[in-house]
Amino acid sequence: MRSIDGTVHTVYLLTNRVHTVYRNKSNIEESEFRRGIASLSMGDVLESDEGEYTCSIYVTPYKLTAKISVQVSARPTITLTSYELTVEPDHERSVVCEVNRFYPKSITIRWFKSRKSSNDRRALDKETCNSVPAENSDGTFNATSLIVVKPSSTEEDGDIYSCIVSHRSFSNSDEELNLTLTVKGN
Repeated sequence: MRSIDGTVHTVYLLTNRVHTVYRNKSNIEESEFRRGIASLSMGDVLESDEGEYTCSIYVTPYKLTAKISVQVSARPTITLTSYELTVEPDHERSVVCEVNRFYPKSITIRWFKSRKSSNDRRALDKETCNSVPAENSDGTFNATSLIVVKPSSTEEDGDIYSCIVSHRSFSNSDEELNLTLTVKGN
């Protein structure tokens, strides 16, 4: 295994049915190996396990080699402090989008507003305040994004505020949580 910093480590060695484990909680199933499946399993994966792994199989006089790149990611949990918000016109309330236990640190949190009366979606970058990701004891990160909601009239009743989170742990798209605004008249 070649880690991100370039150091090379042996993770596991299987020679003549003798298993030598260099990384705790790693395993090759010998029964699977005999069936032609050379698969390494690793438990308790850490950020230091990220890197390029090389599998080499020697059967004299042949040598087979395969390489795979491993990225370590932790998918965040996302919550809003409120999913429904009632505000009077020209009054303000804040809502926080909490994004917890993600890895790696790089993340994007944005707020958008959708009018109930149209399909328009507007980014609310000026109305938000994002924290710097804070590291947890397990190496994951937490971050928050605060938005101040201040409707100007009851015409904003029913509008949707969306917290949209982008992170590499999400398969194909961003994650989105929505807040529905109720504007009560004077």
